[in-house]
Amino acid sequence: MNAGISRLISNVRSAIDQILHPRVFWILLLVVASVPAFHSILKQDTRPATLWFPGIHGMEESSQQLVSELRFVPAYGDVLSDAVRILDELFLGSLNAKHESLTIPGSYVQAALFRKNVLYMDLSTDILFGRQLASGIYKAPQFQPATVLALAGKTLAWNFPGKRIVITVGGYEPSWEVRATSK
Repeated sequence: MNAGISRLISNVRSAIDQILHPRVFWILLLVVASVPAFHSILKQDTRPATLWFPGIHGMEESSQQLVSELRFVPAYGDVLSDAVRILDELFLGSLNAKHESLTIPGSYVQAALFRKNVLYMDLSTDILFGRQLASGIYKAPQFQPATVLALAGKTLAWNFPGKRIVITVGGYEPSWEVRATSK
């Protein structure tokens, strides 16, 4: 029994010595490091997206300080599906705890259409309201709908340059111009 264990230990040591030989070690290390890199290049199932959020917690909306956040979202290959997924990520909120959430949970893209280089996005009316209280009354929203629409417009324009963006809420266009400014 002891002879078998000592022979096994001897074989393991010789294998480790052979693997750690510089010629074999560096080739093995290169192969191990290359596999995830090639996998990520070949598997293009995500795309980077820049999301725009209001500034730090406690800042007034009037300051219009915007912060961007890079997020990797599933890539579907067409503009329409990618745009819907990016807005869904925007409505989920920032990953930074210092930034406020734009909308209440449950806000979503109601309908989307892409025709003749124009991206039409119809958002749910949830962005107009805050959280529903136990009495059934809605609180004021965290951010005014104009701010939410402006940030949605800026996010889409940033991620889809050259496309005209039309955003509606519940099927209706807002009476104000949907545009975000950054300082």
